[in-house]
Amino acid sequence: MESTKIKTWVVSVFLLSVSLVNVYPQELMFEKNSAALTTHPNFGPNRKYYCHPFLSYSFFLPSYNGAYFTTIPVISGQTRFGLRNKVKITKSLALLSDFGISRRFFRITQFPNKTFPDTSKHHSQSILTNQLFGGFFVRLRHSQSGDYLGNYFDFGILVAASLESQLLSKDLFFSNDSNPFMTEKTARSVLKNINPFASCMAIRLGFDRFSLFATYLWTRTIKTKSISDLPALEIGFEISPIRY
Repeated sequence: MESTKIKTWVVSVFLLSVSLVNVYPQELMFEKNSAALTTHPNFGPNRKYYCHPFLSYSFFLPSYNGAYFTTIPVISGQTRFGLRNKVKITKSLALLSDFGISRRFFRITQFPNKTFPDTSKHHSQSILTNQLFGGFFVRLRHSQSGDYLGNYFDFGILVAASLESQLLSKDLFFSNDSNPFMTEKTARSVLKNINPFASCMAIRLGFDRFSLFATYLWTRTIKTKSISDLPALEIGFEISPIRY
């Protein structure tokens, strides 16, 4: 009986040894070395940091200036080109800083006995101002997922420094010849009674790349307080030419 158990054990060991002859170790079938990560997860429209350009156009709402002068609102406005930096604080809160260049233009209504910017009645007359501007804003963003600008509300202040202010006057002249003809004369001069610095309160309602905004000027545009100031309230739209 004991010998039978020993024979059975020996046969079992032998068969197991034979079956292991065709067993092979595990082989590597596929290997890939991943490249280094080159993306910047902290930079993006809805990430920690972001910077993008913007363009805007606005027009000044008319204001009553008494008997001194008035402006034509449809062709009185401002264009801006700048860069905007954003630092995200929380999911719904961010801080913004703007800087760029702008051009303001006011078309002065011509009527007899006007006193600003001169006492003459011209065919057309405009005030042109080139500025450097900067601003600081707080952004409240609607809680949306996705790396894009989304819907937001901004409020803050803008300050500007004038580089050059000009008065552009155009007049028409008719000849007294037998064959009359009309000529146009344009006079461009430096306007010295414009304040070199300005500051205003601004709000902006954004819908991704497009937004509507309004500003109200705190400081006077004209130095001379004996006459009414130029319009202070402007509204406009803004475009951010970015791609996702």
